Amino acid sequence: MELSEGERKSRLIGRNVNISVVGFGYIGASIGLSLSAQGFSVTGIDKNEALLESLEGGHCPFEEPGLQELLDASLKNNNLTLTSDFSIISDSEVIILVVGTPLDEDFNPNLEFVVSASREIGKNLSRGSIVMVKSTVPPGATSNSIAPILVENSGLVCGKDFGLVFSPERVDEGNVIRGLSSLPIIVGGVDDHSAQVSSQFWSICLGVETMYVSDPTAAELVKLADNLWIDLNIALANEIALVSDSIGVDAMEVISAANSLPKGQHSVNILFPSIGVGGYCLTKDPWFLDRYSSQMGLELITPRASRTINEKMPIITLERISSILSGNGASLEGSIVSILGASFKSNTGDMRNTPSIKIANDLADRGVVVRVFDPLVNEEDFAPFRVSSICSEIESAVEGADMIAVFSPHKMFLELDLHFLKSLTSDSCWFYDGRRAYSPKKVIESGFRYSAIGGVLYE
Repeated sequence: MELSEGERKSRLIGRNVNISVVGFGYIGASIGLSLSAQGFSVTGIDKNEALLESLEGGHCPFEEPGLQELLDASLKNNNLTLTSDFSIISDSEVIILVVGTPLDEDFNPNLEFVVSASREIGKNLSRGSIVMVKSTVPPGATSNSIAPILVENSGLVCGKDFGLVFSPERVDEGNVIRGLSSLPIIVGGVDDHSAQVSSQFWSICLGVETMYVSDPTAAELVKLADNLWIDLNIALANEIALVSDSIGVDAMEVISAANSLPKGQHSVNILFPSIGVGGYCLTKDPWFLDRYSSQMGLELITPRASRTINEKMPIITLERISSILSGNGASLEGSIVSILGASFKSNTGDMRNTPSIKIANDLADRGVVVRVFDPLVNEEDFAPFRVSSICSEIESAVEGADMIAVFSPHKMFLELDLHFLKSLTSDSCWFYDGRRAYSPKKVIESGFRYSAIGGVLYE
């Protein structure tokens, strides 16, 4: 804190700043490697020794475009240190906290990792450093939980001897590296100086716009508001799709027309219906807000509504597929369903909370022969599937299939020759468009029968 603004700026431009990233998982590694590849001295701290060994060996275990290249550049620059030893924090002027905050079995936020990491940071915190919290936490956690832990374990005064801000991470899987250098950074500091130091850091290091909010609590709520909006929007699309099904219209036609309406500074922007919502944030953050609000005496409706709707979509998809396959009174036993894309999001191999697992396993429990093909997913991540086969080639996955179900429309799947695909399947094969990524007309012209949530059946 003793440095002037000009001195800090000069050191940042000269990459003469030591940075520690506590929690070197998916997001932590993306941030740390982005900074080290630019020439900053970065220490990644994590208790997962296997992860650290993998990274030190030059292998990035996270399927994120561009991240392996950043690791290669960082190792070449020789300015990346990976360790489980928190003592190195004493030499760092910037400490970025990015540990996980899962839900417990009752959907309450589990801050165990945040508390533990904060305690270790405090024990090794030096005067003049700044701590930037990026772990998703309930409103008030930075000021009321993290700050006291840092003070107790460091003996320093928050806002005077060290800076503290909450700066939510807003990137999404598959676009993390691009998002880090393009999305506005939200900064909420315990005092103005902390906010200014953090803003200067991000604007110089990543070249991004920064936006101030009044304090860490406001910044914490920004993160939850963003993800609740997305979850609610998808839930709205899913319910429009269900209504469209009941009256025999195409939901995509309805949504496209609805989105033409200007409203405020933008237009209506309803997202696409789908088989369900996966990933780490959207399935968790609405519950953070719901549980926190309950503790404050508020009973919110929207977080539970979005979660209820989106969590039932895999079941609706299961019943839809089952109904189609047994439409003429046939037994599901022995029907072949080929699932293309198992990850929760297209163009990634991320399997966290993916709805495809439940759908596939429930189909298999009903006697369906289920084959899964997703070349972006690591082999070990297929372990939760109880299906007939995990295929390494698309030809073996779809051969003789009674239904091809695209659950993650990776670019490679969208570029497939549908006529060729159809030639490998049964004569009456269905094509289930789980993310509304295909033109029904083109699918039908290829010889398939087409179905999707919120879409008229095309036979």
